[in-house]
Amino acid sequence: MKIYLLDLSKIKVSQATFLKVLWPYLTPLEHSKIEQMTHPQRIAEFSFARATLRRLTQITDEFATSSNGKPYHSRLNFNISHSHQVVAIGVSSAHELGVDIEKVDPKKDLRALSQRILKSEGDLTSLSTQEFYQHWTLKESYLKCEGLKLSGNLTQHFFTHHSSGSKLPWKRTQDLTNHQFVYFEIKREDQVFALSVAVRLGLSDLSPEIDLYESEWEFEPLNFSVTKIKPFFVSVVE
Repeated sequence: MKIYLLDLSKIKVSQATFLKVLWPYLTPLEHSKIEQMTHPQRIAEFSFARATLRRLTQITDEFATSSNGKPYHSRLNFNISHSHQVVAIGVSSAHELGVDIEKVDPKKDLRALSQRILKSEGDLTSLSTQEFYQHWTLKESYLKCEGLKLSGNLTQHFFTHHSSGSKLPWKRTQDLTNHQFVYFEIKREDQVFALSVAVRLGLSDLSPEIDLYESEWEFEPLNFSVTKIKPFFVSVVE
């Protein structure tokens, strides 16, 4: 299983230039979606994520969409997340997966967010910023793995907090024992990103290894590169 990171802040060409280059990698349906978008950042995130996914997997036909809106393909399991110009693309040929990435912002009002995300877990106001983002991304990765809508489901009770020492201070609830959860922290210059991956396992499945890669597009001349990287921190939820 592989997770590819794409930093859009490094791309210093105009929207017209990158769309001209990426357009051949995209399908007619994806062209139509882009033409309906108005926000430049959303256009960049969608275009680069889909073009990168297709460049990596060599899949050229249209993706299907589940009743909950999750894209999928018969030959491939994938999931995409983005935060502050960093895109995370999870790819697996064997397991259903969900990916969530969030920029860790120490200035964000965590109390207000807690009402939406941690509501069912009781009083967790003592959580550190790091623990809060761990919990947030773990929850979203699970919901995305299962193709569940985030709205209304983020307040469900999926993890419990405990004193962990050097390990991640979260444990799965009993109904999530058939899932593997891996949490990463990634440093990019002066920024930290929290990245969680949820993997649905079969009864006889071993937990897959998850590798991280940096993907990069260069223009004039055109070049696409993939480099394996190491996270700042990684831990598996017990």
